Amino acid sequence: MGWVVAIVRRCCRRDALFLGGLLLAVGIAYWPSLDHVPRADQWAYLLDTRLCRSFGELWTESYSYNRVRVVGPGDVDLFRPVLFTLLAIEKHLFGNNFWPSQAVGLVLHGTVVVLLFVLLRRVHRLGSEAGTPASHPPLAAPKIEQPPCNTRAWQVLPHAVTAFFALNFASMELVVWAHLHGYLLFLALVLTALLMLLRLGSCAPASRRADGLQLAVLWVVLALAAFTYELGQFFAVLVGLVLAGRQFGWWIKPAVARVATDDVGGFGANVRPRAWPAAAVTFACFAAILPIYQAVNRWDRHIHRERFAEEGLPEQIAAKALSFDTLEHSGRFIAFTSVQPFFPSATGWWYQGERIHIQEPVYGWVKYVRPNAKLLVSYLTAAAFVGLTVAGLWRWRTSLRHPVAPVLLLTAALYGLYLSITVLGRMNLRPSRFVLCSNSYYTYVALLFLAIMASASWQALSRASSRWRRLGVTTLAIGL
Repeated sequence: MGWVVAIVRRCCRRDALFLGGLLLAVGIAYWPSLDHVPRADQWAYLLDTRLCRSFGELWTESYSYNRVRVVGPGDVDLFRPVLFTLLAIEKHLFGNNFWPSQAVGLVLHGTVVVLLFVLLRRVHRLGSEAGTPASHPPLAAPKIEQPPCNTRAWQVLPHAVTAFFALNFASMELVVWAHLHGYLLFLALVLTALLMLLRLGSCAPASRRADGLQLAVLWVVLALAAFTYELGQFFAVLVGLVLAGRQFGWWIKPAVARVATDDVGGFGANVRPRAWPAAAVTFACFAAILPIYQAVNRWDRHIHRERFAEEGLPEQIAAKALSFDTLEHSGRFIAFTSVQPFFPSATGWWYQGERIHIQEPVYGWVKYVRPNAKLLVSYLTAAAFVGLTVAGLWRWRTSLRHPVAPVLLLTAALYGLYLSITVLGRMNLRPSRFVLCSNSYYTYVALLFLAIMASASWQALSRASSRWRRLGVTTLAIGL
């Protein structure tokens, strides 16, 4: 067993060196942003809280900032107390010294990058161990198949995807704009929750108490995510559904299910009658985050009712939901967040209105059809990315009984929910040619979900040995 330990240590050493080099590259790329000064909404926050003398007063006057805002009021339906608490902490600690506040953005981005890499490595390893989805029924040993692919290109895919995300030009606004740090915190919490889910499905619990403690910590992480960004409340419900399925042995490794059934009595096909109450309780506990959030939101709206004017956003959203604009804006959002990141040489950008603008592909399509070497690399990389993802999803259609299935389903759902929030709550209500390019930070969130979803889908191909698959993996690894 000594050689196995040596290999593991060598792999960990290589991963640490990769992360160290990547974080160094991120630091070098974003170092000039440390000299940035407040801009746009950040100025409004600083002006509105200029008279606060203590942290308690600062927090009281800003935790529900959208409802007490004086400079540029709006978005009163948004309730993000953790997000604005983070801004309050930064202002209390750093005052008018903006360099440390900008550095917080780099630290949070680095945290997201590290968590993403750990998640992708875990997904990659579980995919290779478990085989294709169809070969992995619960509480049964997987069929003997071809060994997992161990080509160098396949092994470095998690590294390539992480580097592609960490240094992508299209999402830099979220890193360098200090007012948006709460989004980075939200994504760090989401990645933490996904890692905990994978652990719950791949590691046998030592006892009921240990399993319950892990679930309790996960609940706290999801509750913090919900009060950081409203998408988190829906994410908590989805996680509750996934954990309810865990009680029946869905998506957990067979060996783990057998251990849990024999030693813990928690879940598995052999205890299906007892699994229903446990599944119902688990789902109810995690789904409760949504009504808790909504109750606190309504209470906060009530106590601040005299400090803001109603905007009637729910009515406006409902009126425009089923319209041609929704289809058009959905297509623009998908192109902006999923296509454009692969084409840095064809994308224009400029600084206007104290924001970084990234040109939409829809309005800069001419640049995408001018043949050149850089554009050819982008097309090949994007084609390999899409081709492998579609091929992987096609294999997933037969079964979702696989340890990686929750990551695939949850990130796909998160991307869809984020698209819906942006299209229905922003683009439909403020239609313009600049609604996306002036809010280029949307790409950061969507690209993260897309990268994880695609990486999870590729695990269905871990034992495929076709020439096209090998060519696609090699092209993608080099292109990214």
